[in-house]
Amino acid sequence: LRRKLLFETARELGCTKVALGHSMDDLIETFFLNVLYTGQASTMLPKQELFGGRITIVRPMILLDRPRVSAAAKKLGLGEYPNPCPSAQNSERTRVRDLLAGLYRDNPNVRGNIYRALTRVHPELIVPGHEDPGEPEPSG
Repeated sequence: LRRKLLFETARELGCTKVALGHSMDDLIETFFLNVLYTGQASTMLPKQELFGGRITIVRPMILLDRPRVSAAAKKLGLGEYPNPCPSAQNSERTRVRDLLAGLYRDNPNVRGNIYRALTRVHPELIVPGHEDPGEPEPSG
């Protein structure tokens, strides 16, 4: 609902571009959410046109990790606003975030390695599309 309200407000104000504060961590979390819960290897883009190009989303902080964004916000005297959604602290995103936080603690290179992997995809080494192995074969 937050996104719907954001796009409706942008349209009402005549805005064609909307800047979002997603960080590198959001990009990585979205990738793992999509892999784990939708079976797709995809994430968010730094620039993305929506609604037939009527609105362009830009994510100017996508190359910065969350700690760096938080430090800059603090230095600039900007507040951090928690997600008001009642289920925000008990969600798939929170579970993925916690999993990644453990990996980052164990090895400080993991965050950068995941990001670099998303920019260095080798399509020739990806399994070609096929039926879900969990689905039964059609009987004939």
